[in-house]
Amino acid sequence: MADTWGGITLNVTEYKRPTAKRYLIEKELLPAYDAHSTDSPNTVIMGTGRYYRRREIQGWTTREDYLSLKNDKNAASRRTLTFDDGYTLSAIIEKLEGNEQVGYDIVWYTATFIEAVYT
Repeated sequence: MADTWGGITLNVTEYKRPTAKRYLIEKELLPAYDAHSTDSPNTVIMGTGRYYRRREIQGWTTREDYLSLKNDKNAASRRTLTFDDGYTLSAIIEKLEGNEQVGYDIVWYTATFIEAVYT
């Protein structure tokens, strides 16, 4: 299985996964439900949702496929992002930077994909 963005094959040389984060905060109970006992907690731990999932990659592609990636970024196109490690995500391109050199058909690029949760 290859790394793909929609129908484009991504030739990934390196990728970064975001660090694991805990999305918990401690909130005070209002009012403390048993203020006379020192054994009862006066706070509660609550989940605070989650961040959007992201994946940053570095790789190379043809000039034509790089133009397609650039157009998808500018149009905020949502596509299926699939990696050979089994990671799949419905995403848009958040950042895209490429090194286009005159006379070469290969473009080295860095791209950050972010989860697309809209319909």
